Amino acid sequence: MDIEGINSKKFTKFITLLNNIKEGELHIGNSNLGLQYGYRHKSSQYISKPFIKLYYKPIELVNNSPLFYKTFLEQEYGRGAYRLKLARIEGTIKNKTHLRSLGIKDNRFRVVLDKLTPKRIAGILGSFLDRHLKIKKDESFNVMENLRGVSFMSKNDIDLTLLVKSYIKRGYTLEMIQNTLKLAYESMELHRTTIYRRLNKVRKIFRYLIENDEDLKVEKSFLEFLSLIFGEVI
Repeated sequence: MDIEGINSKKFTKFITLLNNIKEGELHIGNSNLGLQYGYRHKSSQYISKPFIKLYYKPIELVNNSPLFYKTFLEQEYGRGAYRLKLARIEGTIKNKTHLRSLGIKDNRFRVVLDKLTPKRIAGILGSFLDRHLKIKKDESFNVMENLRGVSFMSKNDIDLTLLVKSYIKRGYTLEMIQNTLKLAYESMELHRTTIYRRLNKVRKIFRYLIENDEDLKVEKSFLEFLSLIFGEVI
């Protein structure tokens, strides 16, 4: 799946934020700009740890496909072709079993092509990335421990705002923040109504910060990016 209109600087911030959530194979340089999770050749992990990578296409073409670049891109766009704003998300469906796990039962080529609409591809790639980024219960509480300096139990809105901002700067989406805090509130045996009220306040704080906090402009773009790839249900 291609992401058009994104420059290399913003893409670098995107993959750095992703890598902060879950460390992968990160490359930031003049010859390679991208992030990879999983490996194509490890077929035994194709469902639990599917291969997915995000990379900046112009840099990849210049360094890995120079003949194609010079023959087609420079001919079409001139010598400034390397300035094309284009990133790519690429994943691998390993075999029939993997295909069926994604809800596609028939592996005949024309059927697969018909099923893999752009929206479906976005959903599948989003699910691949989610396999690597998903926050488990124990990891959520580890994050809480790391942020002990800001009390998530305080009723003071200032404390809660600082906590939410800390999560956003780590690359967390609203859903991830709410899920993490929900686990904490449940462990405190709070009433469901209290939990709902607190999570609703978190939502309001999150939206306020994203729209108004100058420090979070990058995170806002990053969240829009995540919304693009996670927005479709398989």
